Amino acid sequence: MEASGKVAIESDAKVMHEKYCGLIERPFKTNKKKAIAQGMIDGIINCLQSMMDALEFRFSSWMITKDYVKNPFDAWRAQFCLEFSSHVFP
Repeated sequence: MEASGKVAIESDAKVMHEKYCGLIERPFKTNKKKAIAQGMIDGIINCLQSMMDALEFRFSSWMITKDYVKNPFDAWRAQFCLEFSSHVFP
């Protein structure tokens, strides 16, 4: 009696496992595609943020060397305003 109960439970578990694997396969594949796309977009955004930082430093140094600003701290303040405003919308 006990052995037949174990066989019934094991076969039921196997059927449930096969159904579960069949149901989970499609969402797994679509989520994998979405994860790859999200990783690529996140990498591009991080790259653009670094390039924006480099442009800010370059622009600040250009303004200082061309004497467009009297005080270097003004260029520094403008740079940090651009920096913080660009981090508001990641």
